[in-house]
Amino acid sequence: MSTLTLTRPTAPKVHFAPQPFARAKTNSSDAVERLQAQIKDEVALQENPTDEGLYLRKNAESFFLPQDDAKGTVVLYHGFTAGPWQYREMADKLHDSGYNVYAPRMPGHGMADANGTASAAEMPKTSEQKTWSNFAQKSFDDAASLGVPVHAVGLSGGGNVALEVGSKNPQVDSVTALAPFLGSNGATGVLFPVLSIVDVVTFGLFGKLLDRMPRKPQASPEETPKTQGTWGNALAMYRVGANVKKIDAPLQLITTAKDPLSGTRNAGRLLERSGNSQTNGWFHFPEEAQVQHAMVSPLENKNEESLETIHQIITDFVGRDHPTNNRG
Repeated sequence: MSTLTLTRPTAPKVHFAPQPFARAKTNSSDAVERLQAQIKDEVALQENPTDEGLYLRKNAESFFLPQDDAKGTVVLYHGFTAGPWQYREMADKLHDSGYNVYAPRMPGHGMADANGTASAAEMPKTSEQKTWSNFAQKSFDDAASLGVPVHAVGLSGGGNVALEVGSKNPQVDSVTALAPFLGSNGATGVLFPVLSIVDVVTFGLFGKLLDRMPRKPQASPEETPKTQGTWGNALAMYRVGANVKKIDAPLQLITTAKDPLSGTRNAGRLLERSGNSQTNGWFHFPEEAQVQHAMVSPLENKNEESLETIHQIITDFVGRDHPTNNRG
């Protein structure tokens, strides 16, 4: 395997004005208790069903790792169809480095019926874009209430949510999007924009059809519970990122070659529109590295070197506002 080279810009860093909570070092105890209570209520869904008769699957719950003297709070948004379990290893490392770590479960993910069959019944449908906006804002507000700087990190569809957080909340300290679900350089780069246009011109009727069309099911063992959903769910998730025009906060992108959901074309356009070249970075894994789209968990990415590289990039960016580049 070839060595992965990290390069960083030498131009002086452009500093953003400090935000109202940027100098705080101690978590608000009330905010900590609120987050812990939210997660306790969520875990209770493993035994007590929702009004729709759905249960939360084991290992699908949100988690929160607080620090007594936190440098900041890192919010980790998992991939579309997956769950917070994708970040268990990375969360431990970030927590050991002095950060609060909050990994919220995304809307409708991780649910199953009484027979234990994964159910996407509560995942946002094509017309329910507001659900994603509300989730992004609430998760940021929950993190910001802790009183220390907030860093948004997301994979795939979670990368789209992190971008949404950054676009709507200029006070966020940084945004890292790993393989954001913006469409590939190939078929999906055309497919989802076309689906979105057809839905608009049919006044949502096409979206209702997509909401009934299940995507190809994936293996979903207990250790890595997944919720595959429909093509309508996927289109709603895609739109979260596609609607983001630019990010004013420092932005780090991490992508990989031949990704079927996240191509270099759209990632590059987003980075170009966002400007601030001294504070933004883009690291791209070459084809020979064989890094998959789901790149953050050792349960899915068996390339240990790439996992260490990803952690190093995020730690450098979150801790020192130091972006990493290997693209000209």
